[in-house]
Amino acid sequence: MTTTTTITTNNTEATSDEVKLGGWWALPKEVQEQVLACIPDQDEWKFTATRVSDGAWSIDVPEAQTFGELLVGGTNVALDMHFLNMQMAPAVDGDTVELTVSRKPLDEMTTFFSKIRPDPLWEGSNFYTDGVLHQECWLCPFVQVLWGDAPDTIYIHIA
Repeated sequence: MTTTTTITTNNTEATSDEVKLGGWWALPKEVQEQVLACIPDQDEWKFTATRVSDGAWSIDVPEAQTFGELLVGGTNVALDMHFLNMQMAPAVDGDTVELTVSRKPLDEMTTFFSKIRPDPLWEGSNFYTDGVLHQECWLCPFVQVLWGDAPDTIYIHIA
């Protein structure tokens, strides 16, 4: 027997069946539109990133009714390298880090991503370079859910 839970954020509802490990992309279009109308306009977001199978990392963004949004395409590699530098041990599935991402400079920064080019294959996606590691990182259009656009620079603190 499967139990369905209703998740309410900013007066918008979705069922747990709709909010699976598909992240934002699993939400029905009408729910995405409702959520976008309620996303707070803020420069800075804080997440817990969890390393999951296949070397990816995932984040939950309850304000966007998004759970298990995957960080892949080089972003996962950059997180692995930053984790190794901080912990002096490689990341394994289940490890977590606290991420602060901002479109404005942070007082305490681990790195920053600089936009280098749009992804011609997936509209709204962009390639960035990690300013410390010089690792190319791909970010999907979900960045636009947070900020309405894809900033030229994203400032990042990892703890």
